[in-house]
Amino acid sequence: MDSMSLASVRSTRCNSFGVVVRVIFPSRNGSLYAMKKRLAPSNKRPTAKARPPELAEALLGLKSVQEVQAFLVDLCTPAELEALADRWRVVPLLLQAMPYREIHDRTGISVTTVGRVARCLMQGEGGYRAAARHLGLSDD
Repeated sequence: MDSMSLASVRSTRCNSFGVVVRVIFPSRNGSLYAMKKRLAPSNKRPTAKARPPELAEALLGLKSVQEVQAFLVDLCTPAELEALADRWRVVPLLLQAMPYREIHDRTGISVTTVGRVARCLMQGEGGYRAAARHLGLSDD
C-alpha cells in the first residue's frame, strides 16, 4: 500500500486568504510527518486593504515599548526579529540617501535587504515613511 492511501487529510480554514490542507504521511520508520499546502493562489501579495486588520490593531493597542517588544518576541522567531530589526536599521540610512554598498559596509546587512527596503520606501504602502516621520527621522 502506498503512502497516499495511508494519508490522513484534514482541511482547515487558516485565514481569509485561503485554505491550508495538512496531509499526514507515515515515514519509512513508522513515525508520521505532515506537509502543508495552500490551496488558494498565493502568488499575489494581498493589498493592505485586503489584509485582516487584527495584527495591526493588536500592535496599536499596546501602550509601551516594553509591551511591543514582548509581543514581538512572542510573535516572531529570533530570525524573524533579526530580519525586522535589520530592515528598520536601513531606513534612516536610506532616508539620508546613503549608497546601498556603504550601508552594507557599515551594517553588514545584505545589499539585497537594503534594496528591498529601498523599494518599499519608494513604492510601498508608506509604513516605513510614517514610522520614520513619527520618530523624527524624516522631514517629509
